[in-house]
Amino acid sequence: TFRFAHPYFAVSWLVMILIEALEVEEGEVAFGKTKVFIRQPKTIQKLEKLFQAAKHRLATSIQAQWRMYVCRGHYLKLKA
Repeated sequence: TFRFAHPYFAVSWLVMILIEALEVEEGEVAFGKTKVFIRQPKTIQKLEKLFQAAKHRLATSIQAQWRMYVCRGHYLKLKA
């Protein structure tokens, strides 16, 4: 687990890693103080496509963790 001294540093660092992983051309992305500016719509479409692909996997993971938490509570009540 990474811990950062400043939350802005953590977010900007993660955005830079994401941009590198997407292999975006240099000059395509500009970083403001609180925003990321993208010049070409194809980059936004690429990001949206990746998000849509990951959304269901992430939702399933969150649901599984919640169900595990609830079931564990029921089990501990039965055990007590």
